Amino acid sequence: MRYLTFACILFFLLAGASGVHAKDKQPPPPMPIITDTVAPKAAPEWFSYTAEIGDFVVLTFDDGPYRQANSKGKIDHTGIILDVLKKEGVKATFFILGFQLDTANVKTGETYQFYCRWLERMFTDGHTVAIHDRNHIQYYKQSRKELDASFAYTKTRVREICGREMSQYVRSPGGTISRENAQYLKQNNYRHVFWHINSEPEQHLEPREIFKVIIGELNKGNRGIIMMHDRNASAYLEELLRYLKANKIKVITLEEWEQRYGLPNTPVTSQKVRFE
Repeated sequence: MRYLTFACILFFLLAGASGVHAKDKQPPPPMPIITDTVAPKAAPEWFSYTAEIGDFVVLTFDDGPYRQANSKGKIDHTGIILDVLKKEGVKATFFILGFQLDTANVKTGETYQFYCRWLERMFTDGHTVAIHDRNHIQYYKQSRKELDASFAYTKTRVREICGREMSQYVRSPGGTISRENAQYLKQNNYRHVFWHINSEPEQHLEPREIFKVIIGELNKGNRGIIMMHDRNASAYLEELLRYLKANKIKVITLEEWEQRYGLPNTPVTSQKVRFE
């Protein structure tokens, strides 16, 4: 009897332990499925790019060479920029416009001679000479054939004037390109250069306002490729370089930047254009 009682107790103990063990092995109940009530926004299309940016900036200038005539006379914007850069021993990238080198568009022989001289200086002073466009038309508005003709014209004029070859860097006015022309650039080994700091987020800003925009971005810790225009940068470039030097922000070339980090994201519009 004693053995039977002991066996019954042992049976119930083992059964309870087995039940707890089996219960522990059961998977947890599934998480409830919550349906999103708001459709996610379509993500913009970008060229892939991720990088941790150091304390460096790249100076880039669009729409040159440029000389302005007003009531006070002529303002040699690109010439001033080149003088300041040479004085400070700084290299930059110039995205030039082909029609500024076209004698049919440049109204005076004197201005044309200045443009040719400044273009030569860009090369001899060690700057990077890149393509903006021939007629300042956004790349997403051009067909492949039109873009190819624009680049060919600009490169030919530079070759005729200076006997030099331009870099493969390009920048669309406004920065945006089409999917078709993104393919064209890649197939022809062009490298599109967007920016990290836009010095003119609004139109018709005065040079002093533009300078404050750049300083504001730098004060927030933003670094990278700074997009400027010859017509305005000539008024604040010297002060900007003093600020960079005082804050130990080093100016490097676009080539150095690309080697360190690659090139920044380029917006690709979904707008369709002819792909010829």
